[in-house]
Amino acid sequence: MLEEQEQKRLLSAVYGRIGGHVGCAVVFPSRDATLEDAMKGPKGTISFIDTGTAQFALTCDHVWQEFMDTRSRNPQAELVVIGADGHESFSMSDAHVIASGGKQLDLITLDVPNLHGRLTRSGKQLYQATAWPPPLPVVGDSVIAMGYPGAHQRPERDGLRPVVQLRPYVLALTVSSVSNRHAVLAENTNDNPRRLVQFDPALDIISFLGGISGSAVFVHHSRSERLVGVIYEASSHGHESRFYVAHSSYILADGRLDFARLPLF
Repeated sequence: MLEEQEQKRLLSAVYGRIGGHVGCAVVFPSRDATLEDAMKGPKGTISFIDTGTAQFALTCDHVWQEFMDTRSRNPQAELVVIGADGHESFSMSDAHVIASGGKQLDLITLDVPNLHGRLTRSGKQLYQATAWPPPLPVVGDSVIAMGYPGAHQRPERDGLRPVVQLRPYVLALTVSSVSNRHAVLAENTNDNPRRLVQFDPALDIISFLGGISGSAVFVHHSRSERLVGVIYEASSHGHESRFYVAHSSYILADGRLDFARLPLF
């Protein structure tokens, strides 16, 4: 029990360092949508990056495409990033695509007007990279993954506006394999057990993973973390799933993708 409590304390400390860089994005059918409609809509996880050259939002390409598909059917649809507790949410429907990996790499970088100001009001902040691009993870690396599963949504209000609030999960995992296409997080051994932290003890253990696309993955070393990619796919076993991570090493410092290096499919 003491070891488990210590592990949760350490993971909570890591969350305190990385949690502000990662947000939950919910597609609202319109500004006046009901909570019931919003809770049924697409969701994803988005990270906010400062490479030292550019500031941008990062998520899976398919998360943005789901929003664009919804907007093509309903021009009033909005992509809303949920604010931290006690802070306002903000729309990033006016974001512009910097680069999309499409089928080659399920990543997209987005230019969001006045991103710093929006994050400040929402209680979020930019991840300040010490060097860019980040190197690939290697087999055996300890990593922390953070995202927002739709199974943990609940209705709340943001001022006069109804919002969907989701509670984050934090997983401690080990890199099992690395290829040009992705890293795989699947280790679950006695030597390298996966750890799960859910910050609301009333929540059920994750069984449905919808919403975790775009979850940030950080290599963890003592008191520092390095972003190495985002989860774009998972098997169907809840928090015991095999996770596939798209590499952020293909992103250039200005937010464009290095298409010359992307693997062919």
